[in-house]
Amino acid sequence: MTDAVQPGPLPAAVDGTTPVDAVTQARNAQIALALAALVEPARAASGIWDRTVVVNGVTRSSTFYSLASTLNAIAVFGAVIAFLLWLRRCRTNADILAPGAATYSTGWVVGAWFTPLLMWWRPRRIVLDIHRASHPEAPDHTGIRLINYWWTARVGYSVTVTILVALTGRMVRVSPAITIVLEVVYIASAVLLIVVINRVTGAQARRFAPSSAPA
Repeated sequence: MTDAVQPGPLPAAVDGTTPVDAVTQARNAQIALALAALVEPARAASGIWDRTVVVNGVTRSSTFYSLASTLNAIAVFGAVIAFLLWLRRCRTNADILAPGAATYSTGWVVGAWFTPLLMWWRPRRIVLDIHRASHPEAPDHTGIRLINYWWTARVGYSVTVTILVALTGRMVRVSPAITIVLEVVYIASAVLLIVVINRVTGAQARRFAPSSAPA
């Protein structure tokens, strides 16, 4: 990964915590995302086994599929919570770095992800605002492209899975080839988000570092 974060003594933020907290939350989010990216392919693989291997009318891997699905749900839930905690921390920092630059209020940092229709584009705007507030002097075009790639992969995966479930009733019935492609997109989305988290957190930590404060 690029732009490694170097924690250090940083000034207090408006809510009494410090910007360095984002470093810890970034690491938690990255670990949670990596775990989710590992567990999901296992669930998908067990789904393929479920679809193809039946003995005496009984699906041999049904128990394993249920277990994998449960573990996947737990991993995804943990990743969502860890990511939103990081995003909220960075949104608070962004208000310090570039007051008034955010397009939406703080409440949308979480709410945008769960609001019908808005969930398909507003979260990307929020992440872009935080990213740009962390680079006020010169735009980080590479970071912007990474955010766009991540969002494209995320939305593409989510929309495709939603359509397939609506058509088949269960992802287990989807062909193995399609499942493999979807899993590659899922993992790519997770990796891109991990890189985005690293870039944003690193930029904020450098901005809040004592050496960056005006003399």
